[in-house]
Amino acid sequence: MSAGSAGRAAPVHLADLVTRAALGHLDTLARSPLYAPALTALLETEMVLNGQRRAQERLVGTLTRHRSAHERRVEQEQEDRRALDARRAARRRPPAVWWHESGRGAPIVLVNGWTASGLLWPARFVSMSFTLAA
Repeated sequence: MSAGSAGRAAPVHLADLVTRAALGHLDTLARSPLYAPALTALLETEMVLNGQRRAQERLVGTLTRHRSAHERRVEQEQEDRRALDARRAARRRPPAVWWHESGRGAPIVLVNGWTASGLLWPARFVSMSFTLAA
């Protein structure tokens, strides 16, 4: 093993140790009665700040005649939804939750959002015996 490869392996190991230690503290924190209100306040603050940033992007986009990154993402998401199920996407009020059913084997659910990290789920809900293929 070269000195270069040994140097690259150490940060991964250190990251694992730090993650385990942090999750131990997070479990204790999550049991606190203050956790839910504090997390709610942080999420609401993030929502307000992101709203302000998007408003600034729209203003600059209007002045420069360019669409913001948020507007491009929304348009791409709508296009992807139409490709998945045009009838559902055309509804007056499309569903807030979208899914795609296909394939064989065990179902997999992908949840988007940093507050829904699989690291925070109780172990009985998460089975690490599966592999995701690229």
